[in-house]
Amino acid sequence: VLIICIDGMRADAMEAATAPQLHQLVTDGTYDSNAQCQDLTFSGPNWSSILHGVHRDKHGVTSNGYLPNNLANWPDFFTYLERNNAAWNTYRILTWDAAHNNQPSGSDFKIYRDYSSNGDELATQDLEKIIRGTHQTYQADPDVVFIFYSDVDVAGHQYGFHPSVPQYLAEISDTDQKIGRVLNAIKGRPNYANENWLTIVTTDHGGSIDGSHHGNTPEKRRIPFIVSGQSASHT
Repeated sequence: VLIICIDGMRADAMEAATAPQLHQLVTDGTYDSNAQCQDLTFSGPNWSSILHGVHRDKHGVTSNGYLPNNLANWPDFFTYLERNNAAWNTYRILTWDAAHNNQPSGSDFKIYRDYSSNGDELATQDLEKIIRGTHQTYQADPDVVFIFYSDVDVAGHQYGFHPSVPQYLAEISDTDQKIGRVLNAIKGRPNYANENWLTIVTTDHGGSIDGSHHGNTPEKRRIPFIVSGQSASHT
């Protein structure tokens, strides 16, 4: 399983961007262009819900500062995977320090690359090497991987979250190219023909053209959700 989370990517902007990898994942699976994030339309509450599988009334995260919270009482999905089969190799790759530092995880490997220091690119390089089995540090063959991209959100804050904003669309396109490199690494695996990869893509919030995403309005709460692969329904 490959889970790709692209911080701050609007569904309509993804559709408008030059993003052949994401568009192909839509074609090859199930896509909802009107999924909904938490009513607190910013990162801390939503990444907590995405990773831990419960709403904020349970995990207790109401800010990007994460305090107070009940995350320890609601394990992330990696914890349940490892309970089911401890032999599975699970990776969590984050580029946002607040999530890395404050969200506990049952994953075998926790990698952090700071988005402000070319983190999205370095995280992509990490994942390419992990998938190919060439990483010098992380050599366990992956069964489940979660990767978090930050640069689209950075562009949204700087230029505006909207499909009419060229800089925002360009960052979606750049992230799409990174996703393509990861998918090519998967397709190049020696046993790929006998593997059944499921790819999931989503985000934590939308945003508005003024560069904000706080406020629980439809354009800030609407997000894309893709489930793609051989075992996904094709709709």
